[in-house]
Amino acid sequence: MTQALPAKWRIRGLVLGIGVVQCALPLAMVLSPALLAASERRSLFEFEAGLALLSLAAVALVRLPPTERTRVFQTLDAATFGLMGGGLALVAAVAGLGLESGWSPGWIPLALAAAVPLIGLGVGIELKRPQPLIDLRWLARSEAARFALAVLMARLVLAEQQIAMDLLRTLGARPDQLEALAGLILMGAAAGVAASAVSINVEKLARPMMLAVAVVAVAAFVESAPADLDALPRFYGSQFVIGFAGAYFLGPALLMGVTQALQRGSRELISFIVLFGLINAVGALLGHALLATVLDWSRARHEAALADDAIVLAYRDTLRLAAMLATATAVYLGVLLSIRIRARLVQLKAGAAPSPPPPVAAAPSQWRPPAASLAETIVLCGVAAGGVALVIRAFIP
Repeated sequence: MTQALPAKWRIRGLVLGIGVVQCALPLAMVLSPALLAASERRSLFEFEAGLALLSLAAVALVRLPPTERTRVFQTLDAATFGLMGGGLALVAAVAGLGLESGWSPGWIPLALAAAVPLIGLGVGIELKRPQPLIDLRWLARSEAARFALAVLMARLVLAEQQIAMDLLRTLGARPDQLEALAGLILMGAAAGVAASAVSINVEKLARPMMLAVAVVAVAAFVESAPADLDALPRFYGSQFVIGFAGAYFLGPALLMGVTQALQRGSRELISFIVLFGLINAVGALLGHALLATVLDWSRARHEAALADDAIVLAYRDTLRLAAMLATATAVYLGVLLSIRIRARLVQLKAGAAPSPPPPVAAAPSQWRPPAASLAETIVLCGVAAGGVALVIRAFIP
């Protein structure tokens, strides 16, 4: 995305590149009912295979300009990947599968007991290396740690969308109503990405993050009011707003981390990418696991009430918890904003120049993409045609 836009807009390209990914889940919520209605799971796999073929043809035909390349991987990196990756995979498995089984299987404590030493060994290796793959010392510094906590809290809060959708299913919402809601969430996410790209300001990143999370808090409080299917229009508005705020939040969060990483050199960018990806993936799993577990506990606490009332009360309590988490996150981001303002005032008082925006490598102006041979073009066009055929076939019963 940064290569596709003019130099003065490349920061916006970075925001668009990370933001478009956030539209994937609501887009899947819109398309999946039609695919499942066609041929159930087979249609999903055909659609996925068709998109993969189209992506393969596009990557092979549309070349990106060359950029600076440096050899950074070392033999010991394999141990880091194996140990830390394996430990984090076990944590993700517990967060993703433990909830489905009621946190009762005996493998859960075994998985966590194995994850701790695996991650610990990986951390120990990285701390001892003169040139680590992941600079854990930098990630443990106050600035990076504060950033990580802010993004993690936001990811926990955004799991509220899944709980709200589950509530509407429980209340008996029709498939067409749920599809309409998913469409509104998709529109909100797309609008949030566009608004973030247009309004991004490298000098003012904490403010839009705080505003976005505060909007999620208000929307979650609105949804926690007594609900039935007559309140569906209220959910349409609140979920559109949450979809917008979630996508709007991500661009400033990404640039805040990139700015901090590049101030210490381009090598720290790898550490930041690992941190950002990890927080987004694990935070989403932990957020849903936390809110869904609270929902189960709340349902058990209200079991003395009528069955329907107990379910509604349990969802109300869970949505209120999400709103309180969002409020706490907004307050925390306000604290981060005050810290950044104070640091900037100290810089100005000391006569130091403000930190420059993160540089984005420019494409060579005279570069022209290599032309594919006739045979390569024919083969890749055939691959793309096969992808189109699979995508169309997926929607046919």
